[in-house]
Amino acid sequence: MVLFQAILDRFEGYPVEKLTGPLGVEFASILGSTANWQLDLKQYAAAETSYQKILQLVPQVEQLKQEGAKRLQANTYHQLGVVAREQSQWAQAERYYEQALQLSSEDSDRFEQASTYVLVGILEREREREQWTPAREYLLSALEIFADYLDHENMARTLRQLALLWQSSHDAELPAAIAPLLGASREEVEALLRKRLE
Repeated sequence: MVLFQAILDRFEGYPVEKLTGPLGVEFASILGSTANWQLDLKQYAAAETSYQKILQLVPQVEQLKQEGAKRLQANTYHQLGVVAREQSQWAQAERYYEQALQLSSEDSDRFEQASTYVLVGILEREREREQWTPAREYLLSALEIFADYLDHENMARTLRQLALLWQSSHDAELPAAIAPLLGASREEVEALLRKRLE
């Protein structure tokens, strides 16, 4: 972290006009790495500040405007949602996730949408409001997208979350909703969900 901080301090001393090109892209990358480390270390206030700096930087960097500004912003809001969720700031997490979903939708980034759907589904389940339907819909949407991408690792993670939801909600129809997404029978999905709960 000390090295990242030293690099960040140098970047923050640069005039804004120097950060409009490749140097700005590098700065955003270092900010992102720093924020991720801060999040991993549970330094939530510092992580939030670093992610917010990325959002402030994006409009200034011409190269980012051409090469995926919305994708970077969506990912940053996604991460801000994680920061808020980790601190049980449910409403704030939901707002950040909604911003991430809006941006990834505008950018037609279905994979990023799916990743955020999983987190919104977890958020809805964790909020203890027993509002199972939104969690169910978000997780099913994520599973469908991951299945389209044949991303077995993320499908497995999503199925784990669906299994936890099934256990909590006692939704007898959930396996039937999952079955066509996996090309499996209801009974096979029930067995799969039970296995994910072990």
